[in-house]
Amino acid sequence: MRQTAVVAAVVLAVGAGWMGVSWILGQEAQAPSAPAPAAPSAPAPPAPPAPSALAVPAPSAPPAPSAPAVPAPVAKPEAGGSAKPEAAGSAKPEAGGTVAPPPPLPDVEIPPIPEVGDNPFKPGPPPVRKRKPDTIEEGKRIFDREGRVEADPLGRPLFIFDSGEKPMPILENAVREMLESVTDRGKRKTRWRVSGLVTVYEGKNFVLITRATRILPEEENL
Repeated sequence: MRQTAVVAAVVLAVGAGWMGVSWILGQEAQAPSAPAPAAPSAPAPPAPPAPSALAVPAPSAPPAPSAPAVPAPVAKPEAGGSAKPEAAGSAKPEAGGTVAPPPPLPDVEIPPIPEVGDNPFKPGPPPVRKRKPDTIEEGKRIFDREGRVEADPLGRPLFIFDSGEKPMPILENAVREMLESVTDRGKRKTRWRVSGLVTVYEGKNFVLITRATRILPEEENL
């Protein structure tokens, strides 16, 4: 009896094992199989484009010239806070704009350079002046001319000739200073015998007295 029970238990265990193995095999058979990876295929070459006629652009007409734009007057603020527009002519050209060229300079006649001789310090000819008929020539010397010293309305000393010639203003030098001191600037009536040099300025004669001698009253009576 004991041996029969052992044999039965072994048979049941073996049967149960076979049943479990067969069930596992059945589950694996029913499971879906993974698809095999597809081999990469070469890309198809692109089809060449159909030949078409090249489009030639039609010549376009040149744009019509437009008038230059005039910049609007710019208002400048003043001290009081108000702004005044600038005139259109005073507007400065912007960067890149056209600038009008300056007006041409007038032709200037350049006098010829005088030639220099052997002596560069030799004085040239005197200037040509038109003198009046009653004007004495420049550089003329006078000797022992008698007259008196008086003052003109501006207080400048004049030498009045006794011969009736036109009075001449006396130029500044030491002799004039002496005459002004002795005659109190022409207020004292005294007579003089003078020598000197006559000059011309603006058509008027002047005298540079180099020597002056007072004529005493006893000499006048002779």
